[in-house]
Amino acid sequence: MTGIPKGEGPGLLKAQLAHCSNQRAYLPSDNMAKAKMAQQDTSTLAQGCFGKVYKVKYGDQWACVKRVPVDCISETDLVREYKVYRKAKHANVVRLLGDPWVKDLKWNIPLEFISGEELETTIFYPHKSKIKLNRFVQASIISGMCAGLTYLHSKDIVHQDIKPDNIMVEHETHRAIIIDLGLAKFFRDGISSARNLGNLAYSAPEILQQHAVRDQRSDVWAMGKVIAELCIGERLLTHTVTPSNIQSILSGNPYRRAVSKMVDSNPATRASMMTVSDKILRAIDEILRELLKLIVPVLDCDCLNHVRCCCKIQHKHTP
Repeated sequence: MTGIPKGEGPGLLKAQLAHCSNQRAYLPSDNMAKAKMAQQDTSTLAQGCFGKVYKVKYGDQWACVKRVPVDCISETDLVREYKVYRKAKHANVVRLLGDPWVKDLKWNIPLEFISGEELETTIFYPHKSKIKLNRFVQASIISGMCAGLTYLHSKDIVHQDIKPDNIMVEHETHRAIIIDLGLAKFFRDGISSARNLGNLAYSAPEILQQHAVRDQRSDVWAMGKVIAELCIGERLLTHTVTPSNIQSILSGNPYRRAVSKMVDSNPATRASMMTVSDKILRAIDEILRELLKLIVPVLDCDCLNHVRCCCKIQHKHTP
């Protein structure tokens, strides 16, 4: 195994890409020790279009290592993905643990290991889920998902592939974490750093009907559909996700107004994550008040603030 010169960021990745033609494994020198400890795969966690994800010992911690054949990802896409992960530092977005490296003609990307399950399992396969959904757990998940996406958008990052499969929920804390930034791109002032990609089932009307460019607004629509499905525990057909249908489906649910604004068919009048987050938090407050009234005869303000904090704390950005 031969190391390459020290460096950081895209320049380092370009150097590694240049070395790939030698068909040997190269790593940034500061990752050498960790990589040597990551030789034994314990399990395959997932498999997608571009590679597999393994649970691997990485230094003194577990990691999810995404492995992508070098001929399946271009230099441009790899550098873009690396930049997105480096910029996305938030408790509700999966963390990059170190610089990627090449081994056996595969890029290895070390990511945070999350002890939990995909939201897909939580919602649609309750018999397999280790999470018992109730209104408080839903509030925690919704708060975390919205906090993570709001943060990404504040950094001009569009996920492009928001769906239950790409949201993990920790078993013990119910923290929601947005994962799989492989299709994510930077989008600002109408300028996109990557092509349109994503799941059709969670594509906004303008994407399906007008082949519009995916941006923050299409992310919001997808998140609105995910929240609606989480609330009712059923999969919704894409064409049925309209403001009027959501108002009916979520009748009596405190999230109905926020979600109906998120799935507005007109992207120009659709709510942004920043504006809808306040409505989501107000809905959570309403739920918490109802729950606490069942627990204590007289609502204690300090108690309410403490429980409310458990959900709102996820909206604080990590430095």
